[in-house]
Amino acid sequence: MIGGRGGGEENGPRRRTASRRLQQRAADGVHVIAPDGTLLGKVLVPKRVSNLCFGDRFGSRLFLCASTTLYALFTATRGATWQC
Repeated sequence: MIGGRGGGEENGPRRRTASRRLQQRAADGVHVIAPDGTLLGKVLVPKRVSNLCFGDRFGSRLFLCASTTLYALFTATRGATWQC
């Protein structure tokens, strides 16, 4: 867990957004966590997420690799290391 909050997995893949929010895989999808550890929201998917990353030319699409499915979600933020 990050900051002692949420139901995420300790060693699961995580990605930081440009606004310093953390997105971490969890048993029910992806959890969005504020820098202070507050759970801001969840992206629920029906399959277990094994990896996630930001992509597309603006770095604002979140790709989720699940058991047998690849999800692509547009977000209102960018990945932390993304340069436009």
